[in-house]
Amino acid sequence: MRQVCDCCDYVLEKASRFTILDFAILKTALLSIGILFGAIFSKFFKRYQAFLWLIAACSYIYLIYRLFIKGIYFERD
Repeated sequence: MRQVCDCCDYVLEKASRFTILDFAILKTALLSIGILFGAIFSKFFKRYQAFLWLIAACSYIYLIYRLFIKGIYFERD
């Protein structure tokens, strides 16, 4: 378990030095991988489309809460 924590700390420390361009490239890479998986497994994922929309909506609602609402109305972490 300690190795996982060390790995997370290492990655977070490296990501803290990312520029906007670095994050744009990361997002582009993740998007392209997602599109590739979607193209490869399209028949499989069509059966679970409603569930995937639910996961996406919940994820975005949580992120909006963490980024905007929690920072305004509650103390920041």
